[in-house]
Amino acid sequence: AERSKKAHEGNSNALFGTLFVDITEQWGASVGVRYTEDEQQGTNRQFNNLLHTEQFDEWTWSTKLTYQLDTDKMFYISYDKGFKSGGVNREFGACGLAPTAPCLTAAQATWQPETSYNYELGMKSEWLDNRLRLNVTLFHQEYEDFQVTENILGEANVVVTNAAEVVADGVEGELV
Repeated sequence: AERSKKAHEGNSNALFGTLFVDITEQWGASVGVRYTEDEQQGTNRQFNNLLHTEQFDEWTWSTKLTYQLDTDKMFYISYDKGFKSGGVNREFGACGLAPTAPCLTAAQATWQPETSYNYELGMKSEWLDNRLRLNVTLFHQEYEDFQVTENILGEANVVVTNAAEVVADGVEGELV
């Protein structure tokens, strides 16, 4: 087989669509769906320094229900699923050049996709004849196989790995 001179390469294709529906004059809903196919390529010692391809695909969605109280105040609740592709780690520095030079292990050669679930409850509003804008969102996010960078092989080598589940809760506000 021929060795590749390319360090990393990728290709991503997606098909998506969104449907908006006015249920009443005050209530509205939207649903979006996306199918993603990602191909990530890279080389490392675990693949005999030959170009290795990893393929990932995932269905994700976005749903939202809105309530327009009046022309200046809108409330919403949403539930979304997100996806970030996995990939192939590269080796840097002295890997394999000396008998003790560290290289990636089989477990470090690739990383898995990250999936996120996001729940939001929020308000978008304008007050005082549009001189004051107040937007507030409560959120809860859950990540599966959260992707993190980790220095494993020394200061010149950083790889991407997957952590366990990560949960984030918070409040986001905007006052203009």
